[in-house]
Amino acid sequence: MRAMKKLDPYLFDTHVHLDRAPLSERLKPEIEAARAAGVGQFLVPGVAPTAWAGLMETVATIPGALAAPGVHPQAAANWNAQTQSALEALLHKPAVVAVGEIGLDSLLPAPGAQVQEAALRGQLRLAREAELPVLIHCRKAMGRLLEILREEQAHQVGGILHAYAGSIESALQAVDLGNSTIRRF
Repeated sequence: MRAMKKLDPYLFDTHVHLDRAPLSERLKPEIEAARAAGVGQFLVPGVAPTAWAGLMETVATIPGALAAPGVHPQAAANWNAQTQSALEALLHKPAVVAVGEIGLDSLLPAPGAQVQEAALRGQLRLAREAELPVLIHCRKAMGRLLEILREEQAHQVGGILHAYAGSIESALQAVDLGNSTIRRF
């Protein structure tokens, strides 16, 4: 039997916007500080189609950085057939390991709930097709989010819930959705 090399333990930052200010303006010292603190990998979520090229450029320059392009609820009005096609193409890139940052946010003045839900559903379907987990942003919309996650069978890919401010009961329901699926990045 071949001996396996023991890897040094490290932390994995599952949500850090290295491609956006202010971090992007101080990228080298920020990465050095993270490495000194034991962070070995970074998952950089996308928020809008216009920022995906910069996202991909950023992760290409940082060893251990991975991408999660997506359409954040605040950019959901940008969801259309062209955006869907562009995202679908990105999901086949080796550096892309998740879809995100996607979700619902009822605290935003716009776009409205229907627009956010359409973008969320479209991205969940792409994530399932690509067999990639999702990074979910949710503020004050947990009940509706859980309904959509069930309807779109998000448990098939799993993911990370971010910006959570719901109840313990809702958290347990979210855990139950992904209970049978464990994903490694």
